[in-house]
Amino acid sequence: MPLRTEIRVFYDFDKREVLYSANYWDYDYCRSNIRARADQIIFDALKDEILTGYEKYRKQAEDAVAKAMRGVNMTGKWSIDLLLEE
Repeated sequence: MPLRTEIRVFYDFDKREVLYSANYWDYDYCRSNIRARADQIIFDALKDEILTGYEKYRKQAEDAVAKAMRGVNMTGKWSIDLLLEE
């Protein structure tokens, strides 16, 4: 699977609102947990592209989740992951 920008949106179904979002591939967290050297090289090469995609599409992702979750009958706080395909 290609490494692409992913946005994790946290949504409160009780309040029907987006709480916040996060870069799924947060460099500081993920990089230290990648063990295979080849995967480290790929991750390092794509980190700026992933961050740029997150910053560019974060608001759009939050708006899409807010719209899509309006009619969902759930309770509690959940995360919804979106994979960008550019």
